[in-house]
Amino acid sequence: MPGQLPAGEPRRFPLLDDEPPPRPWWQRLLIPAAVIAAAGVVWTAVALWPASAPPPRPAASQARRLAGLAGRIVAVDPDQDLVVSDPDGSKVVPLKALGNVGYTVYPALDNRYLSLGNGQVVATSPPREPTLASTKTSLFTADQFGAVNEPFADHDRDLVVLASQYGYTDASDATVSDSSLATGRSVTLGVAHQVAGDPQTLGAFVSVAAPLAPTTSTTDVTPDLRVELREAGRPRRVLATAAAINRALGQDPRLAVGLTPYPNPSGTQIAVTVQAQSGGGTSGVVILNRAGRVVGTVATPKGPAGADAVSWSPAGTALAFISAGPAGAVLSVWSHGQLRTVPLPASAKDNYCLWSPDGKTLLCTGGQEGAQHWLFANVSRGALTTGTGPGLPVAWLP
Repeated sequence: MPGQLPAGEPRRFPLLDDEPPPRPWWQRLLIPAAVIAAAGVVWTAVALWPASAPPPRPAASQARRLAGLAGRIVAVDPDQDLVVSDPDGSKVVPLKALGNVGYTVYPALDNRYLSLGNGQVVATSPPREPTLASTKTSLFTADQFGAVNEPFADHDRDLVVLASQYGYTDASDATVSDSSLATGRSVTLGVAHQVAGDPQTLGAFVSVAAPLAPTTSTTDVTPDLRVELREAGRPRRVLATAAAINRALGQDPRLAVGLTPYPNPSGTQIAVTVQAQSGGGTSGVVILNRAGRVVGTVATPKGPAGADAVSWSPAGTALAFISAGPAGAVLSVWSHGQLRTVPLPASAKDNYCLWSPDGKTLLCTGGQEGAQHWLFANVSRGALTTGTGPGLPVAWLP
């Protein structure tokens, strides 16, 4: 019967027993479990409450700010490997098959090829990922290096090679040659200082260093005598002397200046950067046509200087460079005789810039130290947008 005790067990009366019988173990766990469950419900409700929601992730915010930028960015990551990403830094694809490339990666002005600085060439060929091109050029020896400002010549058919007894890129006595990518045959173009391949011919735009002379200047600028166009099988053509370039900038023709040529993608115009050896001169850019006629000048207090200092637009009608202004770094865009300037953050003083394939946007970065900090500038509006990328950008492909 229900409630009947087993035979031989005395009946207990709760108020007279010393302590009630112990509860089953599962009952003893009910209250703590309920407390834990209630706490979990409260925590979940607080975490999901709209007022306490975490801010959007930086990647999502960056994607919104850079929406509309098309193409793919080729960059050198911190491990010195090539990677490809979208302009907002997403969809990163490592190009491990190319191996470690270091920071000596220089694009053709039309971005069809990249020079790895050691004789190897990468073909970009959108929409495929960049791959090592099959060429007849051999790997460089210890005293050889590739041209920086434009490493290719003759419609990307030749690689411009420099050889110096000192083994570094700022030597003033480098022997210039064009090496055919198809045959490996090399044509020597003489000795020069700063060199850029000619997009039109088997040749190069070069500066010729002045004889060394004692100076009290504390700068490391090597002065030049003139800028020349050298084509294989033709006499050298002087495009401008240092004196003529100084006069174009409105300064003493005798001033010692360093000259670096930067042809546009079609080779119809050449931007020559001017660096005064002493602190009393004006720096800037003088734009020449292929015959050497001055078509534009931009004077700056200091700069631009260094490799990649000037960047031509894909159409070759506008150029951009960063220089030091009275109140800090300034991005200058010159086009058809008109100059537009945009103040930049103080950290941007050593930047260089890449043009987007449509020529509407500039991507600027602060060299190796600021490799992953990308700064985008809208050319028409001058608006700046910051971003974070996978490394040091070297080319902006369609």
